Amino acid sequence: MKYNNCALTLVLNALKGESLTLDQVALIATEPYAALKYSEEVIKGRWIDGEPAIATDPIWALKYARDVIKDRFPAGEAAIASDSLSSIYYARHVIKGRFELAENVIAQNAYYAVVYAARVVLGRFEAAERFISKSPLDSLAYARDVIKGRFEAGEKALMSTPHLFEEYQNVVTKFAA
Repeated sequence: MKYNNCALTLVLNALKGESLTLDQVALIATEPYAALKYSEEVIKGRWIDGEPAIATDPIWALKYARDVIKDRFPAGEAAIASDSLSSIYYARHVIKGRFELAENVIAQNAYYAVVYAARVVLGRFEAAERFISKSPLDSLAYARDVIKGRFEAGEKALMSTPHLFEEYQNVVTKFAA
């Protein structure tokens, strides 16, 4: 990640009690990380002027939603939705439910799709199953942690890895009992 050192220096100066000019504050408002830090540590709350910059970065938009406004941040949701891990965290800790805007991106990463299904959806994540089914390890995790039983679509991939297929068979047997 690139940071505007000048903008960050201005935030540090403000924290030391130095007065900033309107132009300096405007510069801070153009850099996502500096705008986040200014809102968190100087203003100690929501900073509307910095939101357009913060909204461009998935990590800082998530942090702003979670730590500063403590609610959804609609302006930042497109950026958050571009990053699977940020999206899952946003869904779990900010929305406290599904983040539909991000589901297409999450679905394409089998590992994150399983995590999302297990921790957010709390059940099958059908849009991701064709991606999950290509990975033996993720198919096993999906069967064990989400479906809690047989995941037929993943069986071909699982059969390609004997030790995982054996574990899968144990999972199926365990949950069938």
